[in-house]
Amino acid sequence: MPTITYDELVSSFLRKGEILNLFTEDITDEYRNEFLWGLIYSAISDPYVNRLFNSITINEPIEQLDEDGEPVIDEETGDPVVIEGHIEYELTRKTTESMDKLFVMDVIGYGMIAQWMMPLVFSTVNLVQMYGTSAEKFYAQANHSSVNNEVLDKAIYIQRKLIRDRGLVYNSYIDGTSSSSKLRSSES
Repeated sequence: MPTITYDELVSSFLRKGEILNLFTEDITDEYRNEFLWGLIYSAISDPYVNRLFNSITINEPIEQLDEDGEPVIDEETGDPVVIEGHIEYELTRKTTESMDKLFVMDVIGYGMIAQWMMPLVFSTVNLVQMYGTSAEKFYAQANHSSVNNEVLDKAIYIQRKLIRDRGLVYNSYIDGTSSSSKLRSSES
């Protein structure tokens, strides 16, 4: 089965926007990785995305263990050896492995952007403007809630457009593999 590493998925996500607040000094690597894995899970669980796959398996990073169940230690660094996280997938409609991989990375990357934006859009500060006082509404507008909404909508739009366009291009009716086109050709 084709695989995409965690680093490739995160790289795809980071190329889609400036996600600078994830890389401040007060955020630990452990928290950042846990947060990013959460975005990956959320992006893949979207029904529009999930239906693209015959199977998909998410493998988070794990420490390599020896036969006694103890962590294997790297002799040079003294750190535990970690097996890199990745996803294994099989698309329902395959093209070439490299094109499928790029497509999956883009779809998951835009899904991660959408999942990252949702808490910003649906935060208490932004929801207060619907029910709050005029001062609260001004504060929410100053926080650019409309910009956050636009970014969320755009990420979802681009992701679904990628999925739709792939479905239109690699359509069984166009390439003549559908059962109805076979039936018509046999009747002739």
